[in-house]
Amino acid sequence: IRVPRTSQIDDEICELVDTFNQMADEIERHVREQEARSHIREKAIIDERERIARELHDGMAQVLGYVNTKAMAVRLMLQKGKIQDADRQLNQLEEAAHSLFVDVREAILGLKMAGEVGSNLPSAVNSYVAQFTRLSDIPVRVNIQPQIQDLSLSTEKELQLLRIMQEALSNIRKHANASRIWIDLQAAENKLQLQIRDDGLGFDPKAAATEALQDHYGLDSMRERAKAIGASLELDSQIGRGTKILVQLDLNGR
Repeated sequence: IRVPRTSQIDDEICELVDTFNQMADEIERHVREQEARSHIREKAIIDERERIARELHDGMAQVLGYVNTKAMAVRLMLQKGKIQDADRQLNQLEEAAHSLFVDVREAILGLKMAGEVGSNLPSAVNSYVAQFTRLSDIPVRVNIQPQIQDLSLSTEKELQLLRIMQEALSNIRKHANASRIWIDLQAAENKLQLQIRDDGLGFDPKAAATEALQDHYGLDSMRERAKAIGASLELDSQIGRGTKILVQLDLNGR
């Protein structure tokens, strides 16, 4: 509501009216900005949930196809009396089922994480890591610089950083055979740095440059996510000496 001026003379009443109207304009502008931010956040969350759902669907379809093939093979082996071969196939089925179970739980965590984005990045990191540790039984040490405990990022940037971390942790669980993971979140030279490293098997980055291995480790996906928010992603790994991923995001205009 705006108060109309009752006089053209700049007396105290008119000054009070002008001040009141300016406050109303400011409140209206603030409400529009809040609505715009809320819309952007909702769209980012919906897009991310749709992406996770597609990944979950594709992963389940692939594993269930594998399970179906193995089950048929076991049935044929049992018909032919090949008990030991059938037992080996059943062990592989058991491993595939367990892997699918963990993948589904991770996907559910990802969906939950997407819905919680926009509150606080350090809090979201700690929350996800706690659940990942319970799921994987791999201890994760988190070090978050006190100066960025109240850091505020856009929804898109926070979401992509969290998804890069999730992808990296999933890779470690599936491929690294690591006994420990370290996550560091800090600000240096006006850049936010997210580092994930492990003491696992490591791999040859040159060999991983092939398209198949890029997809296998989700490296392309992580690089695309970093690029989408104007961040850089560096990979350092050696066979037998673990892997380190460093994401750096410019905090100017965050």
